[in-house]
Amino acid sequence: MYEIELHSFLIIAEAIIGMYVITFSIVYYVRRHPMHLMMLFSLIFSAISLSMIHDSINGPSREIVLIYNLFFMLSIMMVIAGLRTYFKQKPFSVRFVAYFIFGSLLYFLFIYIYPSYFYRVITSSGTMIIFIIDGLYKTRSTIKNESKKIQVTIIVSFIILVAFFLLRIIFAYLSPNQNDLTSNMSTTAFTTGFFMIFVYNFWLMGFVLLESNSEIRSLSRNTRKMTDLAMLDPLTKQFNRHRLEMDMDEYLEVGQRQEAVASLLLMDLDYFKEINDKHGHDVGDRIIVMASQLISSSLRSGDQLYRWGGDEFLVLTMNTDVDGAGRLAQRILEKFKNTDFPIIKTQTLSIGCAQHFPYEPKEAWFKRVDLALYKAKQLGRNRSESWDNSENLPSTMNKKRWEDLFESGNEMIDTQHKGLLDLSNELYESLGSGNSTENVEGILDRVSEDLKSHFTYESNLMKKMGFPLYEEHLEIHKQLLIDYDVLRLQLKIGRLSLGSFFNFVSESFIEGHILKEDMKFFDYMKSHKS
Repeated sequence: MYEIELHSFLIIAEAIIGMYVITFSIVYYVRRHPMHLMMLFSLIFSAISLSMIHDSINGPSREIVLIYNLFFMLSIMMVIAGLRTYFKQKPFSVRFVAYFIFGSLLYFLFIYIYPSYFYRVITSSGTMIIFIIDGLYKTRSTIKNESKKIQVTIIVSFIILVAFFLLRIIFAYLSPNQNDLTSNMSTTAFTTGFFMIFVYNFWLMGFVLLESNSEIRSLSRNTRKMTDLAMLDPLTKQFNRHRLEMDMDEYLEVGQRQEAVASLLLMDLDYFKEINDKHGHDVGDRIIVMASQLISSSLRSGDQLYRWGGDEFLVLTMNTDVDGAGRLAQRILEKFKNTDFPIIKTQTLSIGCAQHFPYEPKEAWFKRVDLALYKAKQLGRNRSESWDNSENLPSTMNKKRWEDLFESGNEMIDTQHKGLLDLSNELYESLGSGNSTENVEGILDRVSEDLKSHFTYESNLMKKMGFPLYEEHLEIHKQLLIDYDVLRLQLKIGRLSLGSFFNFVSESFIEGHILKEDMKFFDYMKSHKS
């Protein structure tokens, strides 16, 4: 009864293996992947060994037992070879050949010279375990690149195979007839058939999983490529404004929590419109591409360049304060200075730099770097200007009161300062009443006129009194007037709020300039009077 059941089992096993042979033949014909070819050979060797057992189950010869074991060993070796080809390695190594030869010699020894079923099983199982461990070890670096599910599946599969061979050794040890070829053939046939069905079913499911995972990874790579292309400027191949927005949001969400420091550099090619008008857009495009390459070659590995639009570029530099950004800007200017451009020979650019302030919205950061660039262009181009950290627009708004601390000792200067303070408070009242920008134009005109009048009087007085910091203070006056005009323009076109403009006037012109720079002159006047 057992023989009939075993006979039926082997017929079913051979039929399943035969179906697998046909399936993998079709798969290899379609895919032409060496992994499928290795699996096809493994199935053929398995089918041969299983049919040899089936035909000789009642009276096998030593030759049949030897050939069966060799074909069974080859089938397992082909499974490992198929896995290696999937991970783009050579299917066989010199070690594999050595394992096979060594195993063949042991089979010969334990069949012809010292017949032992137990030692044959040890030889078979030990050789298979060595094949498996060697194959897994050699593919470890590529397996790490797979998903966690694939890694776990591969490791669990190999553990199950190794456990199977170890259990086979235990059952062989418990077998009562170690030297009789025939009495152990039924056990061998059953375990071999079961093992083959299990392995190839497992491999078929694993193959589908690997192929699916490969397709998913390929789709993911293609999606990333398409996403990158969507974020690249087609002309310069640098990131575009959309990518900048994403990187900025990431910095504001993550970088600020880690107290990271970052700066922006906004660059504009000087007189670029004249190049397009005179030489055509083809030459203009060549200049833009070359400019992007020069800027990119000046950056560190952590810096990122973006094409902001037209002839403007922007650099986001992490772990860099405004001083570091200024040094980077000078390197870029120097590189442009020492480069011969096609057709036009010389091309300059203007650069604005601004460091991010803690918890400052990106819109405000962009405005400041834009204003810094505007200042560089107003001061003659081919230069960089940085928004000094002390010029941060305060978030608090309050009316200013005249204090004894503001007293200079000069009646005219104090009168002028009081007049500017009153105008600042008029701006504050306009904020409270909800007046639009158009309704405060008169106040802004008066502030502009009073500033110019005050700076002229104060500068003449400094020169007359021989104030040693006269030239330095004169330059400060010029820059403050430029800052005022720039901010007023930004206010007019809607790129700056009236509240921010008030903060700037109140803090930078009234309190900041009087208490910081003018105090040096006040002390000088008081010392000369005494």
